[in-house]
Amino acid sequence: MQKWKSPLFILFFAYFIISVISVKWGIPSVDINNLYFYNSSSMEKHLEIMESHTDDLPRSFYNPIRSYHPDEYFIIKSLSAMQPKKIDFNPGQYTVGGAYLYLVGFILFLLSRLNLIKLTTDMGFYFLNPDKIGVFYIVGRTITILYGLGIIFFSYLILKKLLKDRNDIFFTLLLLFFSPLMILNTVFMYVDIPGVFWVMASLYATILLMEKFSFRRLFLAGVFAGLACGNKITFAVAFFIPLAGILLSNKNLKEIIKKMFIAFTGFILTFFITNPYFFLTFPTSVIELQEHTTRIFSAGFYIDSLSYGLGAPLFIYVLIGLCSILVFFKQLAPHQKKILLLSALWSVFFFLFISAFSKRFARYILPIVPPMIILGSVGWSKIHEHLKSNTGKNAIRIISILTICGTFIYGMSYTILFQQENIRTKAGIWIKKNIPLGSSIGITEVPWQLQMPPFDYYAYRLETTGYNIAELKEKQPEYFLLSSFQAPIPPYPLRLQEERISFYNGFIESGLYSEEKRFEKSPTFAGICFKAKQLPEDLIYLNPTIVVFKRQAGDKKD
Repeated sequence: MQKWKSPLFILFFAYFIISVISVKWGIPSVDINNLYFYNSSSMEKHLEIMESHTDDLPRSFYNPIRSYHPDEYFIIKSLSAMQPKKIDFNPGQYTVGGAYLYLVGFILFLLSRLNLIKLTTDMGFYFLNPDKIGVFYIVGRTITILYGLGIIFFSYLILKKLLKDRNDIFFTLLLLFFSPLMILNTVFMYVDIPGVFWVMASLYATILLMEKFSFRRLFLAGVFAGLACGNKITFAVAFFIPLAGILLSNKNLKEIIKKMFIAFTGFILTFFITNPYFFLTFPTSVIELQEHTTRIFSAGFYIDSLSYGLGAPLFIYVLIGLCSILVFFKQLAPHQKKILLLSALWSVFFFLFISAFSKRFARYILPIVPPMIILGSVGWSKIHEHLKSNTGKNAIRIISILTICGTFIYGMSYTILFQQENIRTKAGIWIKKNIPLGSSIGITEVPWQLQMPPFDYYAYRLETTGYNIAELKEKQPEYFLLSSFQAPIPPYPLRLQEERISFYNGFIESGLYSEEKRFEKSPTFAGICFKAKQLPEDLIYLNPTIVVFKRQAGDKKD
């Protein structure tokens, strides 16, 4: 047992260290602040605007205290909407759940009481001291990392019930560990990884329930599903896990209804405790939820997301493993059949659900990534068991080694990007050094920290053209900024809007501008570079390409 604990401990420790060294990526800092505010007069002007306007400030106004991830600031904004002194903990939104919000808020409060951080309602303080709010992001990201470790742990517990070979278990955990979807999202202060943790907890509790019934296990399976929903409202479908477990283990209708009621009680109580304002503000909460859903079936997008998010070697490996389970299913032990069937049903159900109702982001498919990797690995272990010749068994080992090497290199290429100076920061430094103060800079929309480099909006004349070529030709700013999120500049989103493609084509065809400077960096590790023309949008958050264009000489307006 001691021999097994050592490599497992090393794996958890390595996962924690690799994640923690990335927590400072793209957070507010003094250096970035100096790119937003070139001098004290710019800062003074910024604070004056904040004092004179309270509710109608554009989102770009808060860029200096946002991280480069577009959604993390939403956590801080939701916490700032609460008024603890008035016993009002309404976050003012209902998509990001209280199970994560209240946990982050409580830890921030605790740290403030220990005088380790400063909490204040004076936003000016954080504009003047961006490193102070930067700590908030580090705290939230550290919490997410711990949830990521929990996902690895529950995956280990499930694998122990399916695989006899400890090496196979360790190998599978490595695949999950280094899959880019896990590496990327574990670092961010957001609800997807915490939600997946509770999905895996519910899956494990349901597996125990199917092995031996107890009201405690049944209730816990419902509670864990409720906590998944309590983190992210779309994870309400996690209740499918205990429901499927009940149906797979019972044939008596009366028993099924009784157990469903117990599990649902645990689910709804937990969701109510963690998200009371979802019920207290009904139907506003439901209306907001409807605004965040779509009716376009996006199965193709999520297949692409799995392919890009796992990497081709792991994606193909998992697919072959899934197919082999179908071939060898009858030969499996009864308890293995139930576990694999539950995992497969959940994966298919969630894939169909998220394809039908969600907006298109690769991270939305995360709840089926651990179960699918587990299923795939079990399938390959069955292939290995049924091969008689040493040549065949060695071939399986070579395929497995190549898969883990490919996944490791691909995953580490993203980890390295976290350690390097961000593309947006590099572009911001270049603008400060090379574009004269007072120059006109063209942008398609109000600058957002996701799309644009940090620069002083008060030091330049910003010209917003929209995605309108006629507007561009009318204004003709001296410089123009475009990024992967606004134009088909690789790597750009898989579903980039047609108006953005059309604008970029017109922009180039107009001949008004020439490329002055391009900032790009593809994920690279061990000399292997992963260049992509298109990616799911949230896989580009880390490294968009930013291009600075300059108006051609002789094209200046009178």
